[in-house]
Amino acid sequence: MQKKSIKNLKVNCDRCGKQFEIKKLKTKWMDENVQRTYFVCPYCNQEYTSFYADERVRKNIKEIEKLQKRYDEIAQQNKEIMQELRQKYEGSKL
Repeated sequence: MQKKSIKNLKVNCDRCGKQFEIKKLKTKWMDENVQRTYFVCPYCNQEYTSFYADERVRKNIKEIEKLQKRYDEIAQQNKEIMQELRQKYEGSKL
C-alpha cells in the first residue's frame, strides 16, 4: 500500500482562480509546540493550511508510519505465500 500524498495534487486557487499543482508543503511554527503545514498558490501567494500538528499529532503520525511499515511487511509475506500456494496447486497444470 502506498502513502497518499498531497504533493502533486492539482487545486484551484480560491483567490485568483488559477489551477496549480502543490509542489511543496511548507511548515511554520505557530508557538513552541504547534506547527502549521500549508501550501501557497504560485500565482497570487494565497496560503492554504493543510493541517496543524502538536506533539500528540506528531506522535500519532510516527505510530501510523510504524503500523504502515508492518502492514506492508505482512502484505508482502501474504503475496509470497499465495504465490507459493498457486504454484503448488496449479503448477502442474501449466
